[in-house]
Amino acid sequence: MENLRRLGAEAGVVAGLATGLLFLGFFWFFPEAGLTLASQTNPHKYLVFIRKHEMLFWAVNVGGGLLAALMSAVLFLALSDRFHQDAPASAKIGPLFGIVGAIGFAASALIRQVGYSAASVLYVTNKTGAVQAFRGAQWIETSLFAMGQVGVGLGAIVLGIVMLREKHYSGVGYLSAVAGTAMFLGAFVEHAVLFMASLALMAAWFVWTALIVRSEAGPGLIRLGATRSRSRQAA
Repeated sequence: MENLRRLGAEAGVVAGLATGLLFLGFFWFFPEAGLTLASQTNPHKYLVFIRKHEMLFWAVNVGGGLLAALMSAVLFLALSDRFHQDAPASAKIGPLFGIVGAIGFAASALIRQVGYSAASVLYVTNKTGAVQAFRGAQWIETSLFAMGQVGVGLGAIVLGIVMLREKHYSGVGYLSAVAGTAMFLGAFVEHAVLFMASLALMAAWFVWTALIVRSEAGPGLIRLGATRSRSRQAA
């Protein structure tokens, strides 16, 4: 039988690892390949970079950004299920904010992957048109990313308040409040250090929260494997 908390816990670990990949992509992999964080606003440098490093760009956007967004939505659903009896209202409001934010992050990642990649192809034959297309897509992508920051940030703050009331979650509750605040502020304050901190803290919050939920819900895939083994033995 499916268990939302187990699935959410496993998804949360994946979300944390994927957010870590996104963090490394923006602040290490891309700069090492020739695209600094500041250069990501320059269409000429960005589009040339995408053409040269298509697989790296795909890995960071899809394996990092898109996967983190989708898996975090599952974790938020699991947290809603976990706290619905202790805090019925907050257990709905917090995850709702988080899922809206996850949608924003997912849409942002898709625009980077699909829209920017298409502009990089156009750049070969029509530099002016490609730059105009890139800037238009980037404005939309930036707005959706900010939507993700606001939604996930508020979701983490609301859930952090709920977690602080639970002894088992008090430690991660403090991290939730701090990570959520950093993520929320990052939507309105453009600063590399704040952006870096918000991604790192959120990755840590995903993993830590998921591990606590997993410890309460019991084994997921491991238990499934054990069940299959017993079935084969019985057969």
